[in-house]
Amino acid sequence: MAFPYATLCVQGIKDGTSRGAIESQFEEFGRIRDVTITPNKHMRGVPDSKLALVEFEKKADARRAMQALNGRYVQGKCVMIRFARSAPGTRPPAPLPRHGAPELIPQTAGRASMLAKKFQQEEDEEAEEEEEEE
Repeated sequence: MAFPYATLCVQGIKDGTSRGAIESQFEEFGRIRDVTITPNKHMRGVPDSKLALVEFEKKADARRAMQALNGRYVQGKCVMIRFARSAPGTRPPAPLPRHGAPELIPQTAGRASMLAKKFQQEEDEEAEEEEEEE
């Protein structure tokens, strides 16, 4: 399998579009190994939001197809095309865990001290209210 280097992920496929229709649109750029059409799990219930995975034999053919058809109409709908990242049904590896506190962005360093003071004041007020209740 040439995945992921020669496989394109085509987002925004119309409902009811067949494999053959996608194949015929992309085969002018090179030999196609496989076409898989799946629902987009991040856009459940949204019409015309399916994904098509188009696997080419050569990466150069996939790149030409992506450059020619990205942002254009495929089967009557404007689509977004990019290289696929992982095989269908597999999850990409999780990002590495962070260790320690995140670094402050210089633009927000002043704001961080202001927020710390604000939350410190609220905590002090809550503690005083609890003491008064006792």
